[in-house]
Amino acid sequence: MSYTLYISPIEAMQAIKAGGDWEDVENVLLESAARERLLMRLEKYGYQLAHERHGVREYEKAFKGQPVRVHVYDTEIAFSASYWERLNDILFDLRMEIMELADSPRLAFYDPQQDEWISGE
Repeated sequence: MSYTLYISPIEAMQAIKAGGDWEDVENVLLESAARERLLMRLEKYGYQLAHERHGVREYEKAFKGQPVRVHVYDTEIAFSASYWERLNDILFDLRMEIMELADSPRLAFYDPQQDEWISGE
């Protein structure tokens, strides 16, 4: 199992908060400029491209000794860390880093485990 956090287009957050469901937003794409900016930021923050398959890029980074995987899709960016005894040691800092990466009024941060949305708007 893993703890997964997301960066999504702001329109996805707005639709869900307005009472929509995930099927309503599954085709809302990240703006290409925002996506490219995020890809540059990932590399700047030390994430290494592991591979690319079917248009999905996967990055990896050891975050305080724990591996974090990042999957970059056209509709969202998913950060996953394995559940283990030290997850709580990194979770706060990982959330902060993801929010820094998503620092844009066009993007929103989502933690489904907490059902929490945070946006730059």
